[in-house]
Amino acid sequence: MSDASTEAASSVSPANGATTRTIPGMNCQGCVKRMREAIQSGDPEADVTGIPSEKRLEVVSTLTDAELDQRLTAAGYPPGEAALEEAAPDDVDNQPETAAPADAEAEKTAGAHSQSQGQGKKQRLAISGMTCASCVNSVQKALERTEGVDTASVNFGTHSAQVFGSAETQALIAAVESAGYGAEPIVDMREAERTRAEQDAKTYQNGCAAARSRWHWRFR
Repeated sequence: MSDASTEAASSVSPANGATTRTIPGMNCQGCVKRMREAIQSGDPEADVTGIPSEKRLEVVSTLTDAELDQRLTAAGYPPGEAALEEAAPDDVDNQPETAAPADAEAEKTAGAHSQSQGQGKKQRLAISGMTCASCVNSVQKALERTEGVDTASVNFGTHSAQVFGSAETQALIAAVESAGYGAEPIVDMREAERTRAEQDAKTYQNGCAAARSRWHWRFR
């Protein structure tokens, strides 16, 4: 990242001594949760607060700036300048309708390309923990980086991933889990959708409750 981008993406707030980062890929509290987990894996006592509507992350931690940026990037949320168009932080309920057609088309294209090229076996995974488009991007990148994967596509609408290649199922699951999400092989698509819906509803509710609690104590 250039010096100008770094200056725009990070600063220190004099009010509470927190280091701030501009995170273009932060769209919801699910994103904040992933970043918090990544940061607290290096500093368990770190205080991490995200404001998706402003693409702003505030961190009080013993990690150095370089370590902080490295962990954010590894989690799929590299610091950078904010995009011109910002997604609403809590508009998760409306995202499946807008994201699903594009995801479905991408999945169809990837499948057709893989089959025409004869690229290994096809595997489907049920993905849990995704709450926005940035989550989809993080899971897809994790799968694509896995050895033996030729193509991978992730569908937010069905919370599933389709992978072509020679990669072992456990390697794919491990890759998704390393990115902070859950995965399991799909045997029955309808059952997988029902299970994922239940799990993600719980994840979202827990995230909202945790966020309210943090803001309550922060501004008491």
